[in-house]
Amino acid sequence: MQIERVRHDWPETAGFTIDRPEGYPIYTFLHFQTPVTLELKGQTINARPGACIFFAPGVPQHFHAEVSLIHNWIHIDIGLSRWLQEYKLPVNQVFYPTDTEFISQIFQKIEAEHFGNHPHKQKMLEGYLHSFLILLSRALQGYAPPPEAEQPEKLQMRAIRKAVLSNPAKRWTVNEMAAMAAMSASRFHIAYKAYFGTSPIQDLKEAKLRYAVTLLTTEKSLSVLQVANRLGYDNPYHFIRMFKIAYGMSPGAYRKKKL
Repeated sequence: MQIERVRHDWPETAGFTIDRPEGYPIYTFLHFQTPVTLELKGQTINARPGACIFFAPGVPQHFHAEVSLIHNWIHIDIGLSRWLQEYKLPVNQVFYPTDTEFISQIFQKIEAEHFGNHPHKQKMLEGYLHSFLILLSRALQGYAPPPEAEQPEKLQMRAIRKAVLSNPAKRWTVNEMAAMAAMSASRFHIAYKAYFGTSPIQDLKEAKLRYAVTLLTTEKSLSVLQVANRLGYDNPYHFIRMFKIAYGMSPGAYRKKKL
């Protein structure tokens, strides 16, 4: 199994929408910690917190959050198919495990390993993925694993990350984030990367671009320049360049394609 992308406790602003009429080329797993509305097989599903779903490759994906969204998500190649069958996990349907607290905990480990460059990285990732699938299968059968005790610093870092990524329009600096943790900027950067596998600025950049997608597709009256300003970019051309790198087309072209 190969992971393409993964995020844990990832926040999105209210109004966030995913609309993939042709689905995604590999498997997608989503765990929603806040309410969302999904369109699935011609039906509208009002999913409550704790909802999970595996989307198979090529299956249309559409969900919308009226309120701020927190979710865990991962894209995994087709090698996942065998293990979904072995662990008897449902595909293309919403399900509610007995307990889901372990998902954020294990996704944090997967995320940090995925973004890191440690020895035996692939084997470690496969080990985490198998643990996740087994625990998820057990949770569907009513078994709840004991919660892991978390260090105060880890809880603090998670709270700061959530606060920062939930407000991607703010012009955050590492110094501001570090002050929230009562750390020096250099110590905060090291701690952040150790916990989340990526830098705070890289995390924020991705959150800004995902917020840009929401604005481009839901706030039709906003020009690309206004979207850039809303996201805190002083130079709109820098925003356009970053967007093209991430999505393979300009913000204007992306809007035309989606609308």
